[in-house]
Amino acid sequence: MTNGDAYPESASIWLKKKPQELTAEDYIVFGKERKKEALRAIKILGLKQKDAIFLNYPDNGLFSLWTQEEFPGKKKYSKRNLLNDIKNILSDYQPKIIYLPHPADNHKDHQATTLFVYLALKELKDADKNNSWIDSLEPYYYLVHRALNDNLFQVPARRQDIVDFKQQKLKALNQYHTQLTSDKEFLEGFIKDSELFWDVPKDKPVYLNNLETEWQGIAEYMRSKGYNVNFAPVVDVADNIENMNNPLVKKQRMYSQDPRVVSEVACAIISGMIKGKIIPVLKHFPGLGRVDDDTHLMLPKATVSDTELYKRDLFPFSELIKKYPGIWIMIDHAIYPGLSDKPASLSYEIQTKLLREKLGFKGIIVADELLGMRAIKEYALREAIREPVIGEIVARAFEAGTDIAVIYPPCGNTERVVSDIIKNVRQAVKEGRLDEKSINESVIRILKEKEKIFGRRLVYLVKKMPLAEKIGQKLVFDYHNDIGVFNKYNIGGVYLHDHNAIDKTQKDTKIPLFIIGQHEGGIISQYTVNSRSAYVIGKEFEVLVKKDKADVGGNMRLLCLAAHPDDEDGEALVYFREKLNYQTYLLLATRGEGGRDKISSALGDELGILRTKEEEKAASILGVRKVYYLGKTDFGYTLSVDKSLEKWGKKDTLEKLVYFIRLIRPQIIITKHNDSDPKEHGQHQALVMLAKEAFDLAGDPKAYPGMIRDGLLPWQPLKFYQRSTNNEADAADNQLKINSAEYIPAERKTIHQIAFKSLTQHRSQSNWEHLRTNIPKLIRYQLVKSGSCSEKENYF
Repeated sequence: MTNGDAYPESASIWLKKKPQELTAEDYIVFGKERKKEALRAIKILGLKQKDAIFLNYPDNGLFSLWTQEEFPGKKKYSKRNLLNDIKNILSDYQPKIIYLPHPADNHKDHQATTLFVYLALKELKDADKNNSWIDSLEPYYYLVHRALNDNLFQVPARRQDIVDFKQQKLKALNQYHTQLTSDKEFLEGFIKDSELFWDVPKDKPVYLNNLETEWQGIAEYMRSKGYNVNFAPVVDVADNIENMNNPLVKKQRMYSQDPRVVSEVACAIISGMIKGKIIPVLKHFPGLGRVDDDTHLMLPKATVSDTELYKRDLFPFSELIKKYPGIWIMIDHAIYPGLSDKPASLSYEIQTKLLREKLGFKGIIVADELLGMRAIKEYALREAIREPVIGEIVARAFEAGTDIAVIYPPCGNTERVVSDIIKNVRQAVKEGRLDEKSINESVIRILKEKEKIFGRRLVYLVKKMPLAEKIGQKLVFDYHNDIGVFNKYNIGGVYLHDHNAIDKTQKDTKIPLFIIGQHEGGIISQYTVNSRSAYVIGKEFEVLVKKDKADVGGNMRLLCLAAHPDDEDGEALVYFREKLNYQTYLLLATRGEGGRDKISSALGDELGILRTKEEEKAASILGVRKVYYLGKTDFGYTLSVDKSLEKWGKKDTLEKLVYFIRLIRPQIIITKHNDSDPKEHGQHQALVMLAKEAFDLAGDPKAYPGMIRDGLLPWQPLKFYQRSTNNEADAADNQLKINSAEYIPAERKTIHQIAFKSLTQHRSQSNWEHLRTNIPKLIRYQLVKSGSCSEKENYF
């Protein structure tokens, strides 16, 4: 990635200059020398010079490139250029095994290297779904610079014995004369008897099981230090997981822009934390994935429709609430205009109406930090709330449904803040804005959680507790050695950076405290916990984890039949691929050479070649694995089936259809054409008529024995559907219905939008703009043929 030219100490010793005297030209010379050293070292290790590629990006600047598009003063040092370089190398070599720096390595450039490779693999996979070498790629992590305390919980680690290579490695390292002069001890640290490597399982259940075990280890470690709550995981669904303008993306705190990916990996992490006896806190409800403004700095509005919010942003929360009803949820400070005109942390509509009533959440609701966040300060200013605002803000959060308010007061101000909160909450109760009954219910929820953690009866205390103590139980403060204040006001919990203060914090408390940490993944120095970031976990899962064999449709194949290019049913192909995980194939009777060209003067075979290229582009957008052609002639428009069969040759066409059915071996066959409509194109009708016959013949062991001798064994498809001529009809059991307006999270488009993008590739036929917004509510397919199974058997 770099030439290693960014170390002033080494450069100054080698060039015999003081560090402050080094010029840009000196570093260039230094980098060239380091490149020569590397080439000598790899030769000793058995590599050829032609197999070493130096990209020459800025040493100690790769992480900066990751977070910004261009490196200051160097146009070629851009994120896009580096990604393209890595993609080109990966495409050229198509490696079966790749070793990457461990994402928890404490050198930022090493972390960035892994991030760049994952993004390059994702872009290559997105550009060509048939990149099978990516599916078979085996990635391993290795550790260059030891992470803090070597506290890596990722499992399993594989120890590789390298005793026999120690001398060879020592000889190679001794080639780095420029580094030996300043850091010989560091280099000699690489000479060991064994190395650790971590693999990334490609099997989904194995991957998720390992992730759960890893987070159980993290939880057990935190619990051993005295923590009992973790403000994690982040389950916001990114609008664009590569958008560095989003603060959560930039800090690698989000997993994916696919809500299902977020749900699955978060589910494993939550399960691990619960097994490790740490309470997880999902955040940030109802979802900051689309918000580019940082709530620490301003009050943002989430520009998202109610429909999108429910389909994407709320999906992980909804799924995880069902699985873990006792989990905690943290509320964010953004405004969601479709739901409320208040920040979510102060909104009754969001906390009580949506989260409690609509989603059925029974656990503890936590409002994100309320004192220092600029979002809340801006809202208070807008509402003309008098200083100090914190008391009134907390009262409003409690009115909205908050169980626990998190507050980080400046050192020495804790008691003043507590007094102001108690005063304002009491006033809210007096005015009837807040019911003491609801406070009691909230405190009971809190004490029940503490009973589970500490194994003590506590709920009975509510009856004897004065209102001030109940309010105190609903507060969590940052720790500033304020133990006296915590005990005086019966504070519910403390957010701690330093676990060494936990024992004295819990000492002599009337009711034990929630001790809260925050590890969402990545290197967290205050807990000496190191693990992969949320972003890396999401990338591992999306790029390298194969789908579970039990996934619906994982081994199912669909064949779409069409007479001409642009006749394929894009909506159906997207539906079967994205929603049902089918492998999709396309078989065209002709190459469309009999039509007219809207963009050039091409005719006949020349037009057929053009339309074939257009078809291949269109099919790739739809995710079609392969397009096949019968090689029949497109002789222009006709309504005559007989003329079509005469031109094509009925016998030959039928045989070829059987051939391709046996070759592709689809369970389901569909076609947009319908042979029951006399106004349908004659070639369309002829294809459907012959395809119905081929459907039966393909499974007949007596039909076409020559194919069987050549290895094409009989294959009986299960279902044959054709588009219904009456789209309003609602024939029941034997219809397949597709909602083309359904959203596909991974593509961030609806089924119709993906299909329309594919259709626009057929430029020689039309510009298609008239169909952009012409969205059928429901596409219906009529079952016309069944194989050896019940017609009512459901394969979808």
